[in-house]
Amino acid sequence: MYIDKKRELYLDGLKGWACLMILTGHYSTLLTESISDKIIVLNFKNICSTPLGIFVNANYWLQLFFVISGYLVSGKSIYSIKMLFIAIIKRFERIFIPCFWTCLIIYIIYISIGFHTSQVFTVVQNNWIAKYYQKSLHISDIFVDPFLSVLRGKSYFNSPFWCLAGMFYSSGLIYIMIWMNEKLINISSIQRCCYVIIFNFIILFFLRIFLLDLFYIAFGCCAGYWLRQYLKINNDILFLKNNFNIIILLIGILFAWWLRKYPCIISINWCLLLIICNKNKKIGSYFQNRLLLYLGRISWGIFAFHWPIFCSIGILSMIKSYAISKNLLMATIIAWLNSFIMTIFMSLGYYFLFENKSNILKNKFFI
Repeated sequence: MYIDKKRELYLDGLKGWACLMILTGHYSTLLTESISDKIIVLNFKNICSTPLGIFVNANYWLQLFFVISGYLVSGKSIYSIKMLFIAIIKRFERIFIPCFWTCLIIYIIYISIGFHTSQVFTVVQNNWIAKYYQKSLHISDIFVDPFLSVLRGKSYFNSPFWCLAGMFYSSGLIYIMIWMNEKLINISSIQRCCYVIIFNFIILFFLRIFLLDLFYIAFGCCAGYWLRQYLKINNDILFLKNNFNIIILLIGILFAWWLRKYPCIISINWCLLLIICNKNKKIGSYFQNRLLLYLGRISWGIFAFHWPIFCSIGILSMIKSYAISKNLLMATIIAWLNSFIMTIFMSLGYYFLFENKSNILKNKFFI
């Protein structure tokens, strides 16, 4: 596996953990979004209403991706308008190309296995899942859908792609702030910071009024940008030296869960986690174990494939299992296991056949 030695490895581990939680959250909608009055459905909903529900709240963990994305994007240096446009174009390519290959693979799944979301109602009454993949897919859509995903946040191939446009535009916003910071180099750092903050506030205020979904994504990404600026000027934080780190982190996570309807609070909570991982090597090492690093490296594949696989192989296996056993719990577990195994398998294949080779070439030729 290709590893960039300059990379902060705990970020890959955090992405790996977040991937598992997002996957779990989306798969759990099989029961949480059901209107069935069966005991298993009601009991699962009751569990999800407790703090344990943090493990099946996909939006909660998605904010972590936004913060990490903003943190990584803000590591660039942009000194001119030309560099600004080049950075935006490269960012578009970085999202568009994986989208294209992903749509091609999803189309192969569609014509070979098909999506069975409309049949899920025969097992568990779930109108939320049944609404997905109702449109027929055509081979020409493979070339159109990546543009829709990156520029409009709309995808017929993969519902989770809704956030890609927000991440792309947020990256552009961060690039502009980096350029402003370099352009105003002749004034004091405090003045420079104030100008960038005012600009950032105006953009976020506008998004909050007119484009709420984009606002939440942009806020998370910008939180990652300001986190990097904060870490640049703060070499030490006293309260992070002792064993209260874990307690502080757990309190922050539970507090964010209590205010889970407010994505901005969640983003700030994840910034706290990244600060702790950055400053406390012991805690950071928890997210650098081999399993989480592998999951982090194949995070695009998990993000891109987990939902279409669940809506095809997962639900199909659930329908067939339930038809034989009439046991909803067994059918649900089979659907989850099949979806998870196939998602990991396909993500690994995508990583080694496409993504890993691309990283090696980029590192070798300094592209």
